[in-house]
Amino acid sequence: MTIAEELRALAERVPADGPPAVTLARQRAVGAAEAVAAALTADPTLAERQQRWLDVLAELLRRLTPLARQASAATECVRLSAAGASTAHLGRINPLAAEELDAVSARCPELAAQVAAAAWPDWNTPLRIRELSSSRMPGEHELAEIAAQLRRAVASALDLAYPDPEAVRLTKLADQIAKRTD
Repeated sequence: MTIAEELRALAERVPADGPPAVTLARQRAVGAAEAVAAALTADPTLAERQQRWLDVLAELLRRLTPLARQASAATECVRLSAAGASTAHLGRINPLAAEELDAVSARCPELAAQVAAAAWPDWNTPLRIRELSSSRMPGEHELAEIAAQLRRAVASALDLAYPDPEAVRLTKLADQIAKRTD
């Protein structure tokens, strides 16, 4: 399942009917999922670069379904109380569920817009590909560790009078790696 499909599925779980707060929450969720799906279609590298915010959006969408149920139950409780009927069968009610639902659902389109704004329409140009490649490179500290580990691995072979040419080559490689970190 792609990220876009996952977000759409999460948005579709929010009930389509119910009090206005629930209906609005579903509209916001579906709109956010569609906006991100469009951005991911326009820029396939977006998921890698915006993974953190996509995860946050997915978590917010997951929270909407239980909040929608709680908001519906709170609305039903108010309706039954106004009619003088018993509300004991409803169990515990979160009186702030509608407000929480509104706050969480309002954040979804904001996050979707933030993710969509980070899309690169020119993602497949050499400049952007080099930029992406650069972002995937290990940091200087990690490169220094790799160079040190490589030197340690061939150190015993270099201690001999006639070291293996491969050990000498690997030492030169470790020097090249270390030079990048200096």
